[in-house]
Amino acid sequence: LPFVIYKSLIYESWMVCQSGVIDPIYYIHYKPFFVVLVGLLIVLHLAWFTMFLQMGWVLVSKGEAHDLSEHKKGEHQANGTGCKNSNNKKKAA
Repeated sequence: LPFVIYKSLIYESWMVCQSGVIDPIYYIHYKPFFVVLVGLLIVLHLAWFTMFLQMGWVLVSKGEAHDLSEHKKGEHQANGTGCKNSNNKKKAA
């Protein structure tokens, strides 16, 4: 559906200008800006959808349910807590 709307935005939006709803000078100036913003929104939707697919695949294949953007290089997950100092807390107690 987003690609149908984007195609219509690019190829059929001139009909709004032709019918007199929008002044042609506004159409000429604002169409590129609007096309870029809608295109970026579609790219973000695709990125989010692939993240959801990755999270679903990890949940089904490994049985883990956590955010994929966390714990890349910093914290490690100890006993599922994700706390950086979980070993230090055990020693202090």
